[in-house]
Amino acid sequence: MKTIIRISVFVSCFSSAGAVQVALEKKLGIYAENGVVSAGSAKGRDESIKEVRFGRQKEFERLVFEFRTQEEVPYSEFSLDPKTQRLMVSFFGKKISHEKSPNWKKIEQNSETIVHVRAYPKLKTIDFQTIVFDLKPGTRFEVFKLSAPHRIVLDLRQFSPPEARLIQEEFDNGLATAELERHPAHNVD
Repeated sequence: MKTIIRISVFVSCFSSAGAVQVALEKKLGIYAENGVVSAGSAKGRDESIKEVRFGRQKEFERLVFEFRTQEEVPYSEFSLDPKTQRLMVSFFGKKISHEKSPNWKKIEQNSETIVHVRAYPKLKTIDFQTIVFDLKPGTRFEVFKLSAPHRIVLDLRQFSPPEARLIQEEFDNGLATAELERHPAHNVD
């Protein structure tokens, strides 16, 4: 019961526009249709992105941003605008760089949720990087972080319009537990 209460609070943060949520350290299986999720801290400001990996699971797609750090991933924000279906991912730090450049075109081609990817800025002297993902309609996101090695995980899942409306109504009415009961694998201790 303790977990369900915590999850209900987490879900209610996304119900109001402009809400900011801090990424947790485990996957809950709850996907937001809008809002901002932040992860990391200023401790990781000089760390580079070691690798960006993409994979497809049965119900969702996953992007993993792995960092070369011993402390904490750099501060980052994940923001989805449901009207434009544009997800902006920003990493802040003195020298955010990629050890191995991601193949964004390959990710676009293999994804069922991502239509187009753009990375800004192109300059190496700027202390942040923003990656813009144009998503297919009905796509929602979940962000969580992991350690050893330090990673930020972005999961994307596409919902059909009727399914998305039903889940949103449940969230707005505080009935997130109904969704969890239908998907017992999402109940975590």
